[in-house]
Amino acid sequence: MCNEAVQAVLELEHMGLPLTAPEGRISQRQFGGHTNNVTGKPVRRACHAADRTGPHDFADALPAMFEDKVNFYDEYQVLDLLIVDGKAAGAVAVELATGELHTSTPNRHHGNGCYGRIWEITYQRLRLHWRRGRRLPWRNGIPLEDVEFFQIHPTGIYKLGILITEGVRGEGGILINGKGERFMEKNAPHVQDLASRDCGQPRHCARNPCGNGN
Repeated sequence: MCNEAVQAVLELEHMGLPLTAPEGRISQRQFGGHTNNVTGKPVRRACHAADRTGPHDFADALPAMFEDKVNFYDEYQVLDLLIVDGKAAGAVAVELATGELHTSTPNRHHGNGCYGRIWEITYQRLRLHWRRGRRLPWRNGIPLEDVEFFQIHPTGIYKLGILITEGVRGEGGILINGKGERFMEKNAPHVQDLASRDCGQPRHCARNPCGNGN
């Protein structure tokens, strides 16, 4: 993926994704975990189309999906998986507009969003909670793996959860403790609030939180 990233970004730009900055170059910005391998300091690596990269990307992909006759089931909620002889044989979903139940054909991929609503304060939508995606395979005997590796976006408005882009040197939001003090300057002096959200030691953090931004 890394070896093909540059060509993929150029291909998306040629397809119409507005990644180009005013000076004619691909627009890039700092993001969490993006650092120089030698200096350890943050670098501008994330290619973006203002703050609308996702919607732009999806809009560019839609024509190709229509051409390939991809079926869309908007506003359907999956209720359960169909298991036959210990193997997934499809799913049951309800059409929210009518209440009608539908069954899908056998599928091999179960993709769903995050479950940030397990926290009281979050910017994620109300329906993103544990029982939607993770519980479906789990209650049907399909084991879950690495559920402790949960990536969060830590910079948001307290109580409201409205997202603020994290950043350093005055760009974006900063992390503060209960005393109103910045603490990432000490824990990650090079990248500060752009430190990686995964220190690679989840068991250690569960026992003794280290304050490295996780």
